[in-house]
Amino acid sequence: MTSKISFFKMVRSDMKRRIWVMALLFLGFFIVLPLGCMLKVGNYQRMLADGGIKAADLFEMTARYVSADNYLVAAGIVVSAVLAAFTGFSYLQSKNKLDLFHSIPVKRETMFGMQYVSGLFIFLIPYGVNILLMLIVCITRTVCTAAVMNSFIVGIFIQLFYFLLFYHVVIIAILMTGRILVSVFGTIVFFGYAPVLQAVVCGYYQTYFDTFYMSGNSLFHKILGYLSPATMYINHMTVFYEKEQNSISVLLENWFMLAAVIGIAAILLVVALWLYKKRPSEAALHSMVFPKSKPVIKVLLLTVLSAACGLFFAGMAMEAVDFWAVFGIVFGAVILHCIVEVIYSYEFKKVLSQKITFFISLGVVLLFAAVFRFDIFGYDTRIPQENKVEAMAVSVSGLDDYINYSVQTDEEQLYSYSMDEYRFKYGKMEDIKAAYALVRQGVENEKVQGYKDSKGENWTLVSVKFYLKGGGVKYRSYHMRDEDLESIIPSLYNTPGFKGGEYPLLNMNIQNPEIKQVELSDAYHANEIMSITKEDAQKLLAVYQDELREASDEDLKPEAVIGVLDFYKDSYEELATACSVYESFEETRSLLSELGYDMQGKPEVSEVDQITIYNYTEDYSMDTADYSSIAMVNEDGSVTFTETNDIQEILDNSIINRNSSLYEEMGYNISMVMERTDESGNKMMSYYSFKRGMVPDCVTEAFDRVAEEVEKLAGKG
Repeated sequence: MTSKISFFKMVRSDMKRRIWVMALLFLGFFIVLPLGCMLKVGNYQRMLADGGIKAADLFEMTARYVSADNYLVAAGIVVSAVLAAFTGFSYLQSKNKLDLFHSIPVKRETMFGMQYVSGLFIFLIPYGVNILLMLIVCITRTVCTAAVMNSFIVGIFIQLFYFLLFYHVVIIAILMTGRILVSVFGTIVFFGYAPVLQAVVCGYYQTYFDTFYMSGNSLFHKILGYLSPATMYINHMTVFYEKEQNSISVLLENWFMLAAVIGIAAILLVVALWLYKKRPSEAALHSMVFPKSKPVIKVLLLTVLSAACGLFFAGMAMEAVDFWAVFGIVFGAVILHCIVEVIYSYEFKKVLSQKITFFISLGVVLLFAAVFRFDIFGYDTRIPQENKVEAMAVSVSGLDDYINYSVQTDEEQLYSYSMDEYRFKYGKMEDIKAAYALVRQGVENEKVQGYKDSKGENWTLVSVKFYLKGGGVKYRSYHMRDEDLESIIPSLYNTPGFKGGEYPLLNMNIQNPEIKQVELSDAYHANEIMSITKEDAQKLLAVYQDELREASDEDLKPEAVIGVLDFYKDSYEELATACSVYESFEETRSLLSELGYDMQGKPEVSEVDQITIYNYTEDYSMDTADYSSIAMVNEDGSVTFTETNDIQEILDNSIINRNSSLYEEMGYNISMVMERTDESGNKMMSYYSFKRGMVPDCVTEAFDRVAEEVEKLAGKG
């Protein structure tokens, strides 16, 4: 027999029982939404009044605060889902409450629906009221533009669906368990299992595979990204953050992520209802409601967490790494087996029961670790067949690494990338001959692993992206000898597509750039702000871009750099920096001369007054040291050279230090003081580095004498 009591009266009655949750959520959302928005917008408007930002920046920052990637609101969504689920369904863990609720003459579906709907209202009412208050704040503060409203609507849309996703996950965790504490553990597992699994697998790849490259774009990562509501939410917010806008167009561009949230939330709701109907009434106070789930969950937990223990012990060990990895796996499996069994039974005497699941878990983890330790599938030496590769992109560490990897779009926005991200996106080479030769050499290096005992050789890490026919991609990293790179890099520069990844300037829209400032550096100028018009700056940038696009590998040698140009949108926002001007860039140099700036390259010996070199690989500074017996040693341990022969030798082996650290001898700073003076009467200065492997004898001998003197003084002390 079922009652005719109104469903909505039951919902209202349950909401009264949980009125404290609504009050708590209202307070939290009030602080984060309207109050937080009021404070933020007020700060932005004061910055605007002080001239610190533009009006466009004010609206952009406001749009970001009310958008989908506000992490404070996201935290509020998760907390709301947890509170709504636990306060609504926690009666299932109490025998007395369960008997009371099930004594009400209503169907189980109705009882579930009542608790579910009341939980929705517990969240929606405080959230909705505060959303409305935040909108009022935006209107009264006159920041409610179309872009802000766009972000506002998208934020609400995303937050509502993710509340449902988290809400359903927590309900399932409660339905599968019979104790509050175990329900909390279950919620943590559902939220965090996939991210932990991903971290453990990546940890083993990084520890045991030298060619592993962390891309985050593999099929494994993508699948795991949809197995945790926390990961899904973070990934979705990251999409909006990376796009630097929060609009409906961005939401629709990533329609699959939105569809996944809606679809998974719907499936989980059906699963939750099914579990509620199947859940036996006597399940209260049983740790796990469904016995068949116990061994499955235990094996899943033990395999991942014991593997993590093995990784932890291996990372801590300085020697006998394999032993400690195995010890960590076994130790973790034993401890976790005991903990899980105690949680399952709530009896310490059953701590060693269910040994079969323990040995299954241990065997799986040891096999998993062996696959990585012995590279059973040949990961480090296996590469895609050349005829199956459509294109490749290469990122050489230290090559052109002084460049700011940003690209200007048609909307005149700057998007920042990491060096590898940019090169993999814009440096795609369909002619893979040179890149594939580099990979083959990298594989040979992995076989002999000479980089682990370099014996004075210089090695550089090179990352590679394979674009496979059929749409797949693979990533690898290889160690290369610098001498091998020197023979391969020229052929890369001459391969169509490579320079597009090295130089963001080649991909910029410079038809109408907002150039506010241009700085020039060479032998006679150190970041000097050029006095030129916007039109001349735009012309200079266009001419430089054309010459850079046509330059060959011979033109782009580090020793051919004669100066550097930096273009800025304003005094702090970079547009194109570290633009090395080479000897062969005749049109750029000619235009600079017309504008009154002759870029002449390295000075003649007669134009240099002195050179000061600091070796920052050693600390030679001593407050009481007497360096009078050594040639012009300064208090900071640097050495000053004034002899003509020394200056000539240093000039012959130095390069402009705004190009590529790959070609620099790391550890030396060279400051040249010129005979020529600037408008203020101060002598001009310029800064250089030594080309790798070409430190002059006069420099090494001078610092050897400094080291000897320091050692003598230390002995006397």
